[in-house]
Amino acid sequence: MMVSLPLSGSVDDDNDPSLAEQKKKVKLIISRITPNSEPRASIESDNFQIHYLIKDSIIYFVICEKSYPRKLAFSYISEISNEFSQSHGSDSLRPDTRPYQYVSFDNYMKKTKKIYQDQRAQSNLDKLNSDLADVKAVMSKNIEDLLYRGDSLDKMSEVSSSIRMESKKYRKAAHKINFDLLIQQYAPIAGVGLFIINSIEILNHSHIMSLDTLIPKFQFKRVLVSNPQTKSTALLGQIDSKDAIITLEKTNFLLDDGTSTDNIPCINTIEQIATTTQNDIYHWGLCTLKQDLETNPTSKLNLIWPATEVHIKKYTQQQYHLIEETPEVYNNYVVPYIKTMTGDRLKWVGNILHEGAEAEKIVYNDLDKEKGFVLLPDMKWDGLSLDALYLVAIVYREDIKSLRDLNPSHKEWLQDLNLKIRKVVASSYNGQVLPDELRLFIHYQPSYYHFHIHVVNILHPGLGDGIAAGKAILLEDVIEQLNYLGPKGFSNKTISYVIGENHPLWVNGLKKVQSDRLKELGLPTEFPKDDIEELNVKQ
Repeated sequence: MMVSLPLSGSVDDDNDPSLAEQKKKVKLIISRITPNSEPRASIESDNFQIHYLIKDSIIYFVICEKSYPRKLAFSYISEISNEFSQSHGSDSLRPDTRPYQYVSFDNYMKKTKKIYQDQRAQSNLDKLNSDLADVKAVMSKNIEDLLYRGDSLDKMSEVSSSIRMESKKYRKAAHKINFDLLIQQYAPIAGVGLFIINSIEILNHSHIMSLDTLIPKFQFKRVLVSNPQTKSTALLGQIDSKDAIITLEKTNFLLDDGTSTDNIPCINTIEQIATTTQNDIYHWGLCTLKQDLETNPTSKLNLIWPATEVHIKKYTQQQYHLIEETPEVYNNYVVPYIKTMTGDRLKWVGNILHEGAEAEKIVYNDLDKEKGFVLLPDMKWDGLSLDALYLVAIVYREDIKSLRDLNPSHKEWLQDLNLKIRKVVASSYNGQVLPDELRLFIHYQPSYYHFHIHVVNILHPGLGDGIAAGKAILLEDVIEQLNYLGPKGFSNKTISYVIGENHPLWVNGLKKVQSDRLKELGLPTEFPKDDIEELNVKQ
């Protein structure tokens, strides 16, 4: 995994409120930096320019006012990088390097910064006229494009114009960089300021390990489920004596333009063909395709590790039941269950909304606490085929946990969400998916109790029960029902939905509720073997 820690820093003003937002944006910029990033780049952000230089696995940042010459900024951080490399370069790459271990280097940065702060000084005028600090080739980006419109800091030679590569960027991004300590330690920088981040590849078994490191350790125990409709399977095993779940799903065929077989892997990579049947103009057969991780991957791979008992039950093949949840059942059984599913169970959601987690995947981020949301790819999407596009919009507000919390006062908010999500997705993917080609829906019961909306291409080839009646409710239908449900909204409605026998709600009360209801209706909860045989005879 990619590990980073702050080594040293220098700031001018601890109390400048105009830079408060820049701190948040710098944190997200850090997460965009990968091994494929340009070694030098400038990012325009409001009234500031953020410049960085990568040298010997160390990232040097400087935040300047927009009017400050870029040539001087890069000359400044070049001097800093040269001095730091000569003084501490080799030591700083050791795995046992501590945060702010080189805080004394701050004195040199302050001293150098004073020289550069006067743009009219003769030495700086000489630098501006010099060709040594050429910045023509330095990548320039806008902060909005970078953070919210899917742009990247990848080297220009490696950036593809195809939509397939654009959608794949989030998956190919390297590892997230922990920047929290730096942000807490250093306030905004006014004028010219600088801080240094050390980015080192270290395998740390006590933290997150990469997928290609974990999968070889997987020890298979049993198949949890195999689904021919979605062409997917879930396997239970162990990694380092802890339960792990691997899910595999066949990927959709990649069709770049449809004009030439040269661009269609499903045709030009056929290696073997076996005919099974033919009749007149119709021919059926089987074939094998040559697989390539970049252009023609076989399947999408997900890993949950360590996996809890809840995860195992969720992915295990199970029987399902259609139940009617009255407001009374909701209050007696579901509300207590929701309380157990908050706190640490939602920490990962808080990390996305407030801590910069998965920042490299974010398609769009509206920071408004009441109306805002984060839009990012769902783990069900392989990130390649737009026909299988699957995003999730997680709202910032925390007062709505599920469908049950919605009432007529939320109608306008939901309508705005619906329109904005559709516009953002169409814009983010260059019109390859139009607003009316998206299916927006919510689940009840949801997988987690923080309000979120599923955003899926209508052409998605295999959603399984995720879009089935009794699970998914179209956002438009939710909005429409709020017109006549009364002031209490969905909290006062009987809701019918499908639930599996492995779901904790079924085990902890709904099974008994269902049994009692069926008895009241005069319906059997199970058929004795003799009755089944008698029915078969009559048929």
